[in-house]
Amino acid sequence: MDTAPVLAIQLSNNHWLFTPVATFWDLQHLVGGHKEFGLTNNNNNDGTLTFYNRGVDKMFEPMDVIYNSTQKGGRFFYQADKVWNYVMDEIAEYINNNGNDVKKTHNFTRTIDRDKDVKTENK
Repeated sequence: MDTAPVLAIQLSNNHWLFTPVATFWDLQHLVGGHKEFGLTNNNNNDGTLTFYNRGVDKMFEPMDVIYNSTQKGGRFFYQADKVWNYVMDEIAEYINNNGNDVKKTHNFTRTIDRDKDVKTENK
């Protein structure tokens, strides 16, 4: 069973950055990339914060890419978006159920085009 292991590669008082790792039991994570979670001050003098997550993922096994290309809408990343939206919804619900006020404001998903979005020297 793949447990999708990750390693915290950067930690601070307001953000955490994780990257997938391979283990003896999993052999490798499903995707390569990074995921960041953090808090930002809203700078509106009322003490509110924004909790965010952002990341970039790339499949790196040919079989995963082939399977994904056969699924309507690229099933793998569609499912990943559903998972992360669920995580954010659960965090908001937990905070609201414990006497605080939180609102999920927006979700932004973008597919990166290697030819258009990556500088030549970084390819």
